[in-house]
Amino acid sequence: MAINAVRADLTAAAAAKKAAASKAATPAPAPATPQVVAPAPGKSEQGNSGTGSGNGKGSGKGKD
Repeated sequence: MAINAVRADLTAAAAAKKAAASKAATPAPAPATPQVVAPAPGKSEQGNSGTGSGNGKGSGKGKD
């Protein structure tokens, strides 16, 4: 039981770190993406990476 508790704590800590990192990275590309999509679609990839990290959050919560 103790091992499971430790794993849960580590998972929660990792999920928190990922959430903090994605929250810090998400707001910057989000407002910039719609403005830049027309002239440079290449930068839209940043927006896709942001959604990818969002999916990571969901899977992390699911594991908990």
